[in-house]
Amino acid sequence: MQSQGCYQLRDIAIEGNKVTRDFIVLREVELKLDSSYCEDDIERLAQNSADNLMRTRLFNFAELVPTYQDSTVSITIKVTERWYIFPLPVFELADPNFNIWWETRDFNRVNVGLNVDHNNFLGLADKLSLRFKWGYNRELGFAYNKPYINKERTVGASVSVKYQQRYEVIYATAGNERSQFARLGESIREEWHNKLDVYYRPGNRFTSYFTLWQRSTQVSDSVRLLAPRYYGDRTRLDYLGFSFYFVYDSRDLPSYPLNGWFGSLELAHPGINPAKNYDFGIYSTKLVVNHFRPISKRLFWAGGVNAGVLSARQLPYFFQFGFGISGNVRGHEFTFIDAQRYAVIKNNVKLALLRGKEINLPLIKNPSFGRVPIDIFLGTHVDLAYTEDDLYSFRNPLDRQWLVGYGLGLDFVTYYDKVFRVEYSWNRFGQSGLYLHFKKAI
Repeated sequence: MQSQGCYQLRDIAIEGNKVTRDFIVLREVELKLDSSYCEDDIERLAQNSADNLMRTRLFNFAELVPTYQDSTVSITIKVTERWYIFPLPVFELADPNFNIWWETRDFNRVNVGLNVDHNNFLGLADKLSLRFKWGYNRELGFAYNKPYINKERTVGASVSVKYQQRYEVIYATAGNERSQFARLGESIREEWHNKLDVYYRPGNRFTSYFTLWQRSTQVSDSVRLLAPRYYGDRTRLDYLGFSFYFVYDSRDLPSYPLNGWFGSLELAHPGINPAKNYDFGIYSTKLVVNHFRPISKRLFWAGGVNAGVLSARQLPYFFQFGFGISGNVRGHEFTFIDAQRYAVIKNNVKLALLRGKEINLPLIKNPSFGRVPIDIFLGTHVDLAYTEDDLYSFRNPLDRQWLVGYGLGLDFVTYYDKVFRVEYSWNRFGQSGLYLHFKKAI
């Protein structure tokens, strides 16, 4: 082999893609046929391409193996496809997180149903989803996403339709706790939500989205009488909304990244009423910047900033709910803060106790399930947050105060994007507790 020489790429072969079309795999590869590369560039671009393939969430494993011969190089792309069809039963908590539900362990506050997902419907990285949910809330939904609708494979689109019935609404936040209203056996809120997304992905890192949605939602008279500001002294809202969303993603693995950057900017304008019988003038901006960096072979750092601004001429609580930091600061899992302005800073340092471990299940021959990756990390974390609420701060004493959370935790990571976190956290008020989470922290 030529040391640090340059080679012409003469061949690219793909192994393991029984469902996924070849051109879907090649779309993520940064090495091009008949081009010449130095050896260092081949190794770097091969790793970038493997990361790109993993970001598609189509594969459990992906690697590019170069074979050098004289002045040429061949690349073999080896992928292990996921299992794409998931008719999964739903067991969903009606509370915002597991820790809150665990206080009561009330099995009446759960939703059950069936989610049917095909995550590679035609082998085009397209996704078909059906939702059937009943119990404490009810939902029927359909969605289809096709990532490439043009010849250049840079434009994609998705459509979704959803109908919901809710038997409980959170109509206010007081004392930094939820104020809830429910009436046994009575649907409190019903809504239709239709959405169209069109997105542009010219390369492997940057994607821009345009989303247009239509929503029809109504609540019972009981809610309007109890909380006139919930819908702006109305029982029904029919409105349009649109948003622009820009994403940069160079993370090695989105489900649990250890290296790279993620950044997003969302500009949204909900609450547009075509009949013009109300005009809330609502605009929102959300910014997320996360960085992941290895410190050594087994030690990793992750940090992130999440901030948002919401402005409006009128702002019914329905539009403010969820715009804030509720449950996002570790050590404050039971704290609810909705606000028009917020900022959250998160930091993690993690030590890999077990990394890159694979368990081969002898009784399962299907490679989509038979090879099980397992990673375990021991970490420490510190979170900071600050909010400003011009409408409801008189009822929520934690507004305009710095919130601090810190602690230790264990992260368990396995295939199909599954993350399980066990953390013990403290906050600045001396409160502490053991918390469970089922997604990555940053």
